[in-house]
Amino acid sequence: MPYLVRFYDRSDRRRVREKFMAPHMAWLESMRAKILLAGALREAPESFPVGGLWLVEADSRAEVEELLSQDPLWINGLRERYEIFFFAPAVGSVSGGTGASGNRGATPES
Repeated sequence: MPYLVRFYDRSDRRRVREKFMAPHMAWLESMRAKILLAGALREAPESFPVGGLWLVEADSRAEVEELLSQDPLWINGLRERYEIFFFAPAVGSVSGGTGASGNRGATPES
């Protein structure tokens, strides 16, 4: 089942993002079967990230919570809170396949 996870970052923890971005990206890569899409949320294209968004394939909300509890950015205190939503797409589809670019989505700021 597809879920969306919206993360809110602590504004006073920029250094946590910088310090743990490489472990976060490596972890995301290892979770590609579950985390189908991940990226940073910004108020404007040039602004610093204020949070993140994931599209997750999971059997339950509990599975999503277990997954995010392993994320280095969560473990090291960047994330202030999160929201989990069951996602019911009206247009398009959700699948584990790669997009046209061959990239399933994790960006350096996710």
